[in-house]
Amino acid sequence: NGKDASSSIDPIPKKEKVYYRYYHLFKEGELLDIIRESDHATIVDSGYDRDNWFAVIQK
Repeated sequence: NGKDASSSIDPIPKKEKVYYRYYHLFKEGELLDIIRESDHATIVDSGYDRDNWFAVIQK
C-alpha cells in the first residue's frame, strides 16, 4: 500500500492545558471608587459596556 506502519497508528492525544478565569461584575460606582482610593491613577474615561463597568486610567 506504500505506507509504513507508523502512518496508520493514531497519535497519542496531548493533554490540554486548562485556564481558569475569575470575573467580577462591578456595581455602579464600585470600580471608580477603588481607583480613586488608590491615588495612583487618573480616570481618563469610564462607562458601562456589555453588562459591566469599565475605566480607562492613566498612571
